[in-house]
Amino acid sequence: MYGDIYNYLISSKTVDGQEMKNFKSLQSYNFFQSGNVGQIVQHTYDNKEIMLKTDVRASQNITRNNEVYVLCQQDGTIVKGWCSCMAGQGHSCSHVGALLWKIEHAVRNNYTGVACTDESAIWNRGTKRNIEPRPLSSIQFTKPKVGSDILEDDDDNIPGTRDTPTYLSDAEYKDSINNSHLLPLFNIKGTTAHKAFTCAPFTK
Repeated sequence: MYGDIYNYLISSKTVDGQEMKNFKSLQSYNFFQSGNVGQIVQHTYDNKEIMLKTDVRASQNITRNNEVYVLCQQDGTIVKGWCSCMAGQGHSCSHVGALLWKIEHAVRNNYTGVACTDESAIWNRGTKRNIEPRPLSSIQFTKPKVGSDILEDDDDNIPGTRDTPTYLSDAEYKDSINNSHLLPLFNIKGTTAHKAFTCAPFTK
């Protein structure tokens, strides 16, 4: 399935007969992995081609969804993609790629062909999550790799609050620095670290 996606986004021909070479669209995996792809519905035509349709959240406007369509064959060959976004007429925007990656995720994990009541069928639930303010300590900043799972709100990979040392007095803070292997950095004159280390404690 990865090969089908690569062949479509990179090697397939555009209207002028040239290869798309849309390497940027391969980054659409981030779009899928971040939970911006909705539930996928499909229709099979008489010629056995399959039309897939979903909504993908816009990258520049989180309140707007783009309608995404992909026509493919039963063997996984991708015929064409469409999207309602500004770049959708190019047939290989990031929203089209995000839909393809969600299908790849399901195929790779053998989630296709299961009953709708099977627990494995949750792969096709709407993965879109409300974007709400949250502490920096709970935000995942790592770049996802192809093949990694979708990050859920309770994912163990999301870092928790770090154990940051606190000090009750200026003397305790400076004593900690003096006994730290980072002391040479604080002794570089002109740096913010040096100014913070050598300044007089604040008093009301």
